[in-house]
Amino acid sequence: MTDPHYILEYMQDNDLRYFQVANQFNRDVVVSFNDRSLEDGIEKMRKFLSKNTGFHRIKLYSNNDLKTNGVPRQEPQTFEVSITGKEFDPPKQDSEPITGFGVNPSYPSAGGIIGVEQYLSKHEENATLREKIKGLELEIQYLRDQHNREIERLRSDHELALKAAKDSNQMFSQGLGMLMQRMGVGE
Repeated sequence: MTDPHYILEYMQDNDLRYFQVANQFNRDVVVSFNDRSLEDGIEKMRKFLSKNTGFHRIKLYSNNDLKTNGVPRQEPQTFEVSITGKEFDPPKQDSEPITGFGVNPSYPSAGGIIGVEQYLSKHEENATLREKIKGLELEIQYLRDQHNREIERLRSDHELALKAAKDSNQMFSQGLGMLMQRMGVGE
C-alpha cells in the first residue's frame, strides 16, 4: 500500500495531473481528464484522498489523450492505497502518548493496534475461507444426494431379490408338494 502523501508528491515531481481512481471492485469512482493545471489536479486528488476511505487503485497520467472508446492511450503509473480519511488531519497535541504497559500488539483483543496490511490480509483470508466453506457445503449436499440415490437403488434391488426369492420358494414348495403326492407320502 502506498502512502497518500507520496502519491501527491509523485504527481508533483512527475507532472501527472490526470488520473483515474477505482474502488476495491475495480470500478472507476473518479475519472479526471479535464484540462487543468498541475496544481488543480493535485488539489483535486488531495480532496479525494482526504474525504474518502477504503481501498483504491489510483492511475496517474501525464496527458489526457484518450482513444475513441474513452480509454487513455498512455500507460498509467498505478498505486494502491488504503485510506482512512484521517491521513490529512492535523496531528492532535492534546492526546497522551500510548504506553505499552500490559498491551501486546499481536493481540488486538488486548488493545493492540492492527495495521492496515494485516487487516486486509486477514480480510482476504476470511473471504478465501468463506469460499472454501461454500464449496464444501456444495460437496456435502452432492454426496448426500448421491448417498440417497444409492440407498434407493439398493432398496429397489433388495425388493426385487426378495420377490424373486419368495417366488422361487413358492415354486419349490409347490414342486415339493407335487413330488410328495406322486410318491404317496401325503396319503
